Amino acid sequence: MSQAFDVSDSLKSLLDTLRCHGFVVEVVDGANSLPALYIKSGTQSILFKQAAFGLLDRLAESTAADFCDMLSAMDDEDTEPLLVTGSRNGFVWLASAVRTQQGEWDGMLAECPRLENIDTRYGLRMSVDDQERYLRDLFSSFNSWLPEGCPLRNVSDTNGAVLVARVDPEEMWFLRLPISVYACSSGYPLRQYRSLEYIVSGKSLTQYLYERRDTRSGLRHAGTLLRNTVVMINTYPHLLKVDRAVRGTELLIEALSLFRDITIDEATLTLRWYLNPSHETIVSVLEDKSVTFFFANFESGNGKWEIGIGPRRSWDGREPGEVSEKEEFFEFAGRSYDLSHIQLMRVYHCNAAFRPAEACRDGRNPADERSIVHQLLAAGARRVEGGLTRESYFDFLRSVIELLLSPQMKFIMEMKCWREGKDCNELVRHMREFAPDAS
Repeated sequence: MSQAFDVSDSLKSLLDTLRCHGFVVEVVDGANSLPALYIKSGTQSILFKQAAFGLLDRLAESTAADFCDMLSAMDDEDTEPLLVTGSRNGFVWLASAVRTQQGEWDGMLAECPRLENIDTRYGLRMSVDDQERYLRDLFSSFNSWLPEGCPLRNVSDTNGAVLVARVDPEEMWFLRLPISVYACSSGYPLRQYRSLEYIVSGKSLTQYLYERRDTRSGLRHAGTLLRNTVVMINTYPHLLKVDRAVRGTELLIEALSLFRDITIDEATLTLRWYLNPSHETIVSVLEDKSVTFFFANFESGNGKWEIGIGPRRSWDGREPGEVSEKEEFFEFAGRSYDLSHIQLMRVYHCNAAFRPAEACRDGRNPADERSIVHQLLAAGARRVEGGLTRESYFDFLRSVIELLLSPQMKFIMEMKCWREGKDCNELVRHMREFAPDAS
């Protein structure tokens, strides 16, 4: 590829910035005879096109740092980045990049108008047919909004990657679009992903990837998991009426109870768990600096965590008795929490990021300051998982059981069953009924 265009002072500035960050870059002929950037970074080759003439020049004047951050994040093995950040009044920058079948990267920079009045009624309770109609209508608008040649239009089977969307805190309207439905369900003509993760706190993509690798490393180490993990299980009247939910809860507690007094490197460790913990216990756990990984489920459709109803139990036997039938809620408002010690909050809490009914009334955006997700991130939690819509208790069970059936934890469970004379194969067989894809 050879340079074929006159380079403006603004574009020269962008090229100098990229080279200062260690990239080898040249201007080449891209789509529709528009100049594009061919960028080399280590073993990565990236062809970054522009959807219209002059966009790269103006990008250099506004948000070159975000662009460099995105390029630096493209050495990760299983993520593909999407950047949505502010441009001139009424518009946003949209930058997307995907891996090609040849192992290189194909990227595009576009400037798109902000979408107004995005219909979020798809998140309300309704028939499947009505919901599908809302989703299809909205997808038609979204698809028209995406520029021609955008890598997201590169229809594929699920490629196993995670789509990581870094969205500027001033552009939270973008989260109203149900991208996870369109890009993770194979039912829409869009590039397909294993999952979608958002960065909405202003954190850089490179910082996110560093923290993601750090968290994944911790989750693979049995000693770290046992020392620094807490699991909270909450039951509610509607769950207590479902036999499979009751059986899954009992099975999970049986498995969790095996991870007590485990000796690793001369340290005696226990995986802590709670069934229907009280308000005071939840506060104590959140403020415990030894907690790094927090797994839980809560009813939260009204914007607050609802305290579980049913028998209270815990890993140490300090949570006896029955919970009253009166509804109780865990309040974040009015109390200052420091959650900076928590790397991962994998919490199944319905509408924790977005409450569609309220959005229809007052126009609020997902992950705004009233959302549970925002409050947890603002308190310093590194990574918070939360639902834009309702979430399933069985998904929570699957998530924790998959963790317990990971190789390093399953080995411990097998040894503990052997010592206690329990049939581990039978236990694992029942656990796989709730997590069939576990390793």
